Amino acid sequence: MDEEYISKKEEESLENSEESVSEEQQDIRVKDINTPEQKEPAKDSAAQVTSIASKVPVSHTHGAVKHSHSEGHKTHEHKESKHTSHTEHHTVHYGHKRGLLGNLKHIYEFHYKKLLILTLLMVFLSIAQVGYQIYSTSYYVGEEFHFGDFMKKGVSLKGGLSITVNNEELDVSRLEISLLESQLASKFPKADISVREQTDLGQRISISIDAALESENDIDEFKKTLTGLMPGLQKDLIDKNTVAIGSTLGESFFKQTFKAMLVAFVLMAIVVFIYFRQPIPSSAVLLAAFSDIITTLAIVNLMGMRISTAGIAAFLMLIGYSVDTDILLSSRVLRTKEGTILDRVYSAMKTGTMMLITTGAAVLVAIIFSQSADLTQIMTIILIGLCVDMPYTWIQNAGILRWYLEKHPLKN
Repeated sequence: MDEEYISKKEEESLENSEESVSEEQQDIRVKDINTPEQKEPAKDSAAQVTSIASKVPVSHTHGAVKHSHSEGHKTHEHKESKHTSHTEHHTVHYGHKRGLLGNLKHIYEFHYKKLLILTLLMVFLSIAQVGYQIYSTSYYVGEEFHFGDFMKKGVSLKGGLSITVNNEELDVSRLEISLLESQLASKFPKADISVREQTDLGQRISISIDAALESENDIDEFKKTLTGLMPGLQKDLIDKNTVAIGSTLGESFFKQTFKAMLVAFVLMAIVVFIYFRQPIPSSAVLLAAFSDIITTLAIVNLMGMRISTAGIAAFLMLIGYSVDTDILLSSRVLRTKEGTILDRVYSAMKTGTMMLITTGAAVLVAIIFSQSADLTQIMTIILIGLCVDMPYTWIQNAGILRWYLEKHPLKN
């Protein structure tokens, strides 16, 4: 009778854990009191129940630590609750002990949507600057309105006169560039005068004077004025170092290069959509590339740089570089399944940062040692684009990808 009872209690104890065992022990004590002649068997039964209880896994919670007992209390597993772990994590890593890098990392990880708004604000301001550039250069011819240029064109894009004076032919190392430009601009207010210097290791080696002049009378008058402002400069030397480009030819150059930029951007967009086959990540790549180009153009306009055909080539190169880093990020986040989303972002960021450092070093060397004005302009535009590409890739594009994967977890 006792054995059948204990067998039933064994099954109940395996299901109900500690409470069932406690009830069984109480029942056995009652039986011991009521049937004294069976004390010895009852003791044996209690011993068996105790043995059963030692084999039954018992789970109970003490505060924030969970203990699991089995096999005669030989094994103990301690698991902290999620709340305690989360609190300690923030105390250690995101508490008052974190430094500047810790604060930046905290903002980047937990406030990425606010940072995303900042990048969109940068794009808006850049578009506003380019719009102001178009408005400020627009004009009327009679009653016909002509839109202005969204960039400051050089002679090679709009036509005109370009005169280069080398230091070997005439000492221009001590010439005041700003004074010469203001004197020529006061004499020829509609010629859009620009005086630039070319340096080598910090020393001026030549100057270039650009003027939007086409008529022969205006050009002759300009040369005479220039010889008067620069003592020792002869007319023969001016004629030797003068390059004249017609406005029609310059306009043709600009249209061709602008079409090349548009075609390159469209082809790039097609390749991106074919590769990812997801509209939002693909659009994020295109948005980052567009943002990089428009912000670089706005900065170049603010610097007063006059874009030549070489400058257009720099923007074409910038499209390729911007897309490289964005595709690197998107591929690592979308196609890699290891780690969390942030782990993938940080992994791509390490590779992208190394690309930025190596490319930036090469560009800086070219700017410092180059003696060509066109090459210097190309490298300057690329350097600006490299710096601008960082927030648009690692904040804007990464933020959109994180938001997209949080809204569509099955895509992760």
